[in-house]
Amino acid sequence: MKKLLIIIQFLYVVLRIIILPEFAYSDVPNIKAVNGVLDLSGYDLGKKGAIRLNGDWEFYWNKLIGPDEFNSGITQIEQKRTGYLELPGIWSGKSFGGQRLPEFGAATLRLKIKLPAGYRASLGLKIEDIQTAYRLWVDGKPLAQAGIVSTNSASALPSRRDKKEVYFENEKDEIEIVIQNSDYEDWIGGVPYSIDFGLSGQIIKSKLDTACYDYFLFGSLLIFCLYHLGLYVLRRKEISNLYFSIYCILMILYFGTNGSLIIYSILPEFGYSIDKKVDILPLYFLVPFFFLFVRSLFRDECPVLITRIIVAVSSLFILIELFLPTKLSFYFLVPFDIFGLAVCFVIIYSLFRAVVHGREGSMIILAGFMVIFVTAIFDFFSSFILINTNIFMPLGALIFVFFQAFGISRRFTKALDSVEELSGDLSKKIEEKTSELSKANEKLQSLDRAKTRFFANVSHELRTPLTLILGPLEGIAAGQYDGSLQSGSETFRSVLSNTRRLLTLITSLLDFSRIEAGRMDIKKRIIDLDPFLKRISASFKSAAESRSIAFVYDGLGEPVSAEIDPAIFEKAVFNLLSNALKFTPEGGSIILRLEGPDGDSVKISVKDSGIGIASDKQ
Repeated sequence: MKKLLIIIQFLYVVLRIIILPEFAYSDVPNIKAVNGVLDLSGYDLGKKGAIRLNGDWEFYWNKLIGPDEFNSGITQIEQKRTGYLELPGIWSGKSFGGQRLPEFGAATLRLKIKLPAGYRASLGLKIEDIQTAYRLWVDGKPLAQAGIVSTNSASALPSRRDKKEVYFENEKDEIEIVIQNSDYEDWIGGVPYSIDFGLSGQIIKSKLDTACYDYFLFGSLLIFCLYHLGLYVLRRKEISNLYFSIYCILMILYFGTNGSLIIYSILPEFGYSIDKKVDILPLYFLVPFFFLFVRSLFRDECPVLITRIIVAVSSLFILIELFLPTKLSFYFLVPFDIFGLAVCFVIIYSLFRAVVHGREGSMIILAGFMVIFVTAIFDFFSSFILINTNIFMPLGALIFVFFQAFGISRRFTKALDSVEELSGDLSKKIEEKTSELSKANEKLQSLDRAKTRFFANVSHELRTPLTLILGPLEGIAAGQYDGSLQSGSETFRSVLSNTRRLLTLITSLLDFSRIEAGRMDIKKRIIDLDPFLKRISASFKSAAESRSIAFVYDGLGEPVSAEIDPAIFEKAVFNLLSNALKFTPEGGSIILRLEGPDGDSVKISVKDSGIGIASDKQ
């Protein structure tokens, strides 16, 4: 829960960083154009800053009206007016007088700006993007154009996305802005982004700030792309670095054609259809490659079936964009956006599972991806003109890159710490291992001597009964008994006793050799440990009480089944309890405890208040 709160707080900070630049004009009063007029007669541009030309613009559907026509016959022009279109906005789907406008067509927009009396200055406009062709006049002077505007789709010529800044000197207290716009290729005809109006110095500063931001973002993503690509070249096993470098390349292309337009400043114009496909295709590739990156890090949390579905659906959208005409492929943008959001939720779920499973670096990846997710939501709403913001996902990607770099730094730091620790402790560990080997060698020598003594004792033990058996047998062979040897005679009983003693010794030797060779015959069966141990403890209780030793059996009081060899197991418990009884003084205590079960195992322990086992004997 604490980690989740940290993530939420971090996302709040990121949101503030993202949103604040878009509301850089938040200290400006909420001044909007009303009925085609923006009243700035009481507004000081020099003190309060630039303003956005948002609000109601005069709208003339399917008519291309120039400034001269507006000035020649106001009454006739007003009769041609379709209504007012709120900018930023698009005409697609808008209704005027009960008529729903189509997606494609042409229109004229006009706005009048009232300035303070006698106000003269060098002014400027910052135009983000007007699709797909437009012409702009200020006070009757043509200042900007992109493509060829026409009411006929055959004669209209669309232009790739473009940003412009225009500058002019006002000669009157009222400024007239006229925009002719046509769109027969896209579904966002109109002015989807705000037009900024201010002093020329303010517009230039805004342009430079935007350029610095764009090139910083573009260059940072490029550097990290090359960095991760280099990591992959040096270590091919880390496939995640390859996927992430591809993701950075795709994000650079997406940002360079949709946000900053840096790519367009490098590449020549190939025609609107090809340029538009270049705009969209990076987005279609981004989704599967980012999921493959996540799966390469947390394979167990990303099922193969889900991966195949995401790659297959993304491939279908890519093929549609490649081979369908631009007018038709636009209709698949909404389904893809929905699919992309669904994949984001799958990634979040997978990363949460990785965090729960304790995967290394999963928390960092999750926090970074939540930034991408938030910026993707902003871009989703912005693409449908629901909010008026720039492209933010590349910024989210850059923030995620820093998270990724931090994760890599952590892994490298841990690896370096491990190397330093290993190298620093190497001599110490060598000394410890040498000491351990020396002690082990001494133990082996001791065991070898014990083994020698054991076999000497065994030889002596075997020699005695064999000698006692051999004597009578030699007497029989010499005819000393003359058939007087009877089954109940002392000689017969001596031979039988020594033979049995010899058999016992040989059986013990065979058991010893089997144990040493690991071939001891174990006869296992399932028994209830609780009554089994209780029976063993009962046989020791009287002996313990005779020495005033408190003997306690701490069982579970419920069935505990185990598969064991009862005879061997009983011998082992007997040995433990016998040693405990032997080395526990009078007035002491012995506890035989049964614990568990813990999974598929139980624990049986003997605890006494005796002298214990010396460390060198353990």
